[in-house]
Amino acid sequence: IFLVSIGTGVNKFNKHYKEITAYQEFQWAAQIPDMLMQDASWQNQIILQWLSNSPVPWEIDGEIGNLSGDIMHPGTNGNGLISYLRYNAKLNKGDLEKLMSRTYTQEKVDSFIEMDIAANCEELFEIASVAAANEIHASHFPTSFNL
Repeated sequence: IFLVSIGTGVNKFNKHYKEITAYQEFQWAAQIPDMLMQDASWQNQIILQWLSNSPVPWEIDGEIGNLSGDIMHPGTNGNGLISYLRYNAKLNKGDLEKLMSRTYTQEKVDSFIEMDIAANCEELFEIASVAAANEIHASHFPTSFNL
């Protein structure tokens, strides 16, 4: 199955290619800004992971992988040219239910992804706090961060 992800920072929609190819012109026009933002976000991710040796690399795709060990400048003793960390809570039903140990409706998950629904602020903050507690570790930070 071929999937196309469209979104800004998060995968706003995961759609089967047949659904996308059936779009009318006005439907495509509405999706283009999100497609461009998603593409720019992934391009930035590729460059930042290539410049660094992040302890938490993201899988870019099946061809590129996560660039772990593929560093732009090998003369950095494997440390990379910059320090780069990225932590995101995945806003999809399965990952959220596992992270938060509770059940969500698809409609509720979709409302989180919209990001402009003020009623979700507290729950999104809770999701971020739980994800941060699970994913962020002192060992991810270079010793130069110790003051």
